[in-house]
Amino acid sequence: MNTTYKMIKSKSPLSLLDKEQITFNKLKKTLESLQKKENFRIKELDLCLEFYNHNIHKEELEVLNAIIERVKVTYTLLQTIKGFSKWELSAINNLILDDINAIYDSLYLQHVPKEIYEIHEDLTKDFRKKNFEDKINEIKKTFNEDGIDIDLSHIKSTDSDEEIAKKIFESFINSDEAKKSSFFKKRNNFFEKEIEKKRIKNKDIQTIYKQLAKIFHPDLEIDPEKKLEKEELMKKLTTAYNTGDFYTITALEMEWIYKDKNAIITSLSKLRLYNKTLKKQINEFNKKINLLFLNQNYYCIRNFFENQFTGIKTLHFSLKKIKEQKNEIKKLNSGLKSPNAKSILKSVVRKFVLYDKMKQNFDNNFF
Repeated sequence: MNTTYKMIKSKSPLSLLDKEQITFNKLKKTLESLQKKENFRIKELDLCLEFYNHNIHKEELEVLNAIIERVKVTYTLLQTIKGFSKWELSAINNLILDDINAIYDSLYLQHVPKEIYEIHEDLTKDFRKKNFEDKINEIKKTFNEDGIDIDLSHIKSTDSDEEIAKKIFESFINSDEAKKSSFFKKRNNFFEKEIEKKRIKNKDIQTIYKQLAKIFHPDLEIDPEKKLEKEELMKKLTTAYNTGDFYTITALEMEWIYKDKNAIITSLSKLRLYNKTLKKQINEFNKKINLLFLNQNYYCIRNFFENQFTGIKTLHFSLKKIKEQKNEIKKLNSGLKSPNAKSILKSVVRKFVLYDKMKQNFDNNFF
């Protein structure tokens, strides 16, 4: 009998090899089940994406256009109508800025209208000028408390938040104190541990790959039919190895064992190695399935799900809410263009202030 590995014999009713084989079979079934679950989840997500593209996207665009119209109308009223108190003017200002932030944060508007940019600049110029120096001094103070003297003189008030953050980080990493701080030590330790984990996993897969490559190598096969079969197996094995697909590697071996009566009988040490790696891959597979909805392909629907994917029913519910929001904004816009615009805006301001106070109270009590 031509075998590469010898069977481990044992006098006990259930040998160590048998136990590891049972564990291997269970893990293999679990992984096969997870593969089916992944395919089903992808189909669910694709269905949700199709529903979004055909139904929700156009409604969101209409909501966005209605918000843009509300910004323009409200800003015009702010500039032309007199008789608002200081707190009302402040609230109207915040209302408009909230809408503008919603426009900036939108995923679907490629070009923000120039008029919206101009309104934003006008409403925030005093605030930005007044708070710029205070913000820079506060940042310097925070670093000084940690013993880091950071130079922020190159930051300008006209810089965007992204540019300011980038310049602060560059100044921080270039400071002598930061290079000695625990920040870099912790970061380096983290990357070292991750690299070591990856090295161990790759070593396990590499060991199994080398063993199977000897078995599947077509040049060692005389039979023409088996030679062609092994060429195909070798291609699959190489692809699986290059992508770190341990499940396919083990599946290829099991497929060969089932077909060939003279195929290898797996050793105890090898089965243990398989089981160890399979358990790791099952954990990774579970995480992968749970995070599938965060994939870039589903970027436009991920915001409809908080921490986990909950299916297409969530999108149906969201569509209903979006339509209601659209109708409410359009109705308000019509009112703000009517002769009763001032009283309607005052009413909106009162509701906004009341809602804001309730939100602050909730945040204070909750946190």
